[in-house]
Amino acid sequence: MPVKERGLTSRAKREGGKGIATDESLTGSQRVRRLQTVLHVKAKEEPGRRFHALYDKVWREDFLWEAWRLARRNGGQPGVDGKSFRDIVSGEHPYLDGVTYERLWEHGWEPLNLPDDWRPFANGGFPTPSGKCEFYAEHLEAYGLDPLPTFEPAKESPSGDAALAARFPLILMTPKTPLHFLNSSYANLPRHLRAEPEPRLDIHPDDAAARGIADGDAVRVFNDRGAIHLTARVADRVRPGVVAVPFGWWKAHAPSGALANLLTADGLSDLGGGDDWHDTLVQVSRDRES
Repeated sequence: MPVKERGLTSRAKREGGKGIATDESLTGSQRVRRLQTVLHVKAKEEPGRRFHALYDKVWREDFLWEAWRLARRNGGQPGVDGKSFRDIVSGEHPYLDGVTYERLWEHGWEPLNLPDDWRPFANGGFPTPSGKCEFYAEHLEAYGLDPLPTFEPAKESPSGDAALAARFPLILMTPKTPLHFLNSSYANLPRHLRAEPEPRLDIHPDDAAARGIADGDAVRVFNDRGAIHLTARVADRVRPGVVAVPFGWWKAHAPSGALANLLTADGLSDLGGGDDWHDTLVQVSRDRES
């Protein structure tokens, strides 16, 4: 692995971002890593440039150009509904008046030519059954929901089920805190694990003191679904009443063989049908197994 990394770095220094899109020997993660290497190299060469500006520069001048050439070589052009991006920008829509492909290529963005008195829904046209802005949405009643705008606290929250909140008074968050993982990618590689030694539970000093927990203590985080074991990090990184467990770690590398997924719900939201794992209550105690 180190040999390949050095090869990627030297090649990136020599070629810049060119070749990233057309090199069929690269996997998707290697393409990303190559582009990141180019950015770091250019950041040293141009220390006054902001990182996002360098990313935009490399992407537009190198990677995007190579992707365009690859599409042309394969007999087509990247676009929508058979139209190239240049054709779309050169269309006759009044909002695109003054917007050209060349200016987009040069600057990366251009404002649309919108009317001064721009009110897109002045005559209705809302994406609702009636076409109006509905304060009373009758179609929500079919789902058993309140047709009027209202706040309904999640069942698993401090304002929801009072009995449940009394047993598990802490809100669990799972932020993306590991800086050396890409979601859960790379979380199994020794190099990245050395940079992220262990997942920790962030807990506010007030909540820690109430439970006799000191910084560095082994703790148990639990609810009716299960329990996980972590090391406490006591600080004001979270507010009182909230604890945080980082996501992205593989359970194989967790101290107790499990992390936040053991504690979160697996139901569906009431209207959209999405996952409801963001509403999770837990309790924390000192770990008796330590």
